[in-house]
Amino acid sequence: MLTKETRAMNYPAYAVMPYAPTYPHPSSGTPSQSLLRMAAVGAIIGAVGAASVNLRRLQRNEIEGQQALVNTLKVSASSALATAAATVVAGYIGGGPLVSTAVTVATGTGVMYVLNPE
Repeated sequence: MLTKETRAMNYPAYAVMPYAPTYPHPSSGTPSQSLLRMAAVGAIIGAVGAASVNLRRLQRNEIEGQQALVNTLKVSASSALATAAATVVAGYIGGGPLVSTAVTVATGTGVMYVLNPE
């Protein structure tokens, strides 16, 4: 006769799970942790984009090194805030992938527009 473990090895569809399927993923964390993670991702993406633009401006002698650094940090902080705001609004509105993406883009664009009046 087959034991429970033997059946699980022979029939992968009936594998034994260490926790219930509805149990949250261990790395999901709290909403504030997720929001901080998204803000960090936004900051990194903003910093990468701004740094690449400022590097070109430095090479063309259009900007000083300190100005490039300040600008990169400013864009990085703006991107972090825009990403966090977009995450909150999209989570609140909900909807399918298309609606969520549209809300995210609109919110992020609006926040960046307000924070960067140049």
